Amino acid sequence: MICWVAESEKELIGIERINQYLDNETEEKIERPKKGVQVAPVQREGEIAITIDKESERNLADLDQLMEDPNREVVIGFKSVYLKYQKAGKDSYALKDINFSVKRGEKIALCGRTGSGKTTILNSLLKFYEVHKGEIKFYDEDIENLCKQDLRSHIAVIPQFGFMYEATLKENLDPYGIIPKENLMKVLEMGKEFMRKAAEQKHKEEEKEEIELVKEGEEKNQSDRIFDEGFIIEKGGSNLSNGEKQIINFMRVLLRDSNVVFLDEATSNVDPVTGNHDKRPIN
Repeated sequence: MICWVAESEKELIGIERINQYLDNETEEKIERPKKGVQVAPVQREGEIAITIDKESERNLADLDQLMEDPNREVVIGFKSVYLKYQKAGKDSYALKDINFSVKRGEKIALCGRTGSGKTTILNSLLKFYEVHKGEIKFYDEDIENLCKQDLRSHIAVIPQFGFMYEATLKENLDPYGIIPKENLMKVLEMGKEFMRKAAEQKHKEEEKEEIELVKEGEEKNQSDRIFDEGFIIEKGGSNLSNGEKQIINFMRVLLRDSNVVFLDEATSNVDPVTGNHDKRPIN
């Protein structure tokens, strides 16, 4: 009976999430032209397309220039931020009077129980939700003055469960085909090395018997096979373990080379040894 109630509640929450997405307003798609180039407005079927002219471009801050300014030390800043979801009660805030700042080179951890608002902080920074009070700054600039597309392109997120395309590993890591071949191969080699070193360390620490060396060799061959650029990932990553999916998520972030990286329980499905190897390049 308890299991049935819990399963029913989970399904109802899923329906509630779908309704929330349906109620969300369609975001404007902003196409920023090259500087000094006049581009005529383009309207695509089913979406709003806005071409930014010189006048409106001045209204949005140039994020690349902000990031290059050494005087802007605070990368992320929350000041008296209040946020609540749609249809929430008058005082039912998901975030209430949140204040903190992160400077260049700093690493912080957000700790709290399930539902305390950790992921909501990330979503509000990415402008998925509008704050009701307060302000959020990115490189000392209010995010309201930043283009959503620009803002999100400069932030990398490693989720607990990453999405996998039904395609090759290369296409999953570089879906737009814009990453240089040498960078891609370097990260693939790093992925293989992570798995090899983690397997060696794990067997060494556990002091396995000789028969376990065979298993170690099997793990090595498995990692070489998975981290081949032509490896076919099945729908939803059904032919990968959750730990392997998370390692691929780490590889995506390494290829993006972002200044800001969020780890949302990113090593929850890997053992501590592998998790430590994964995070070393980011550190």
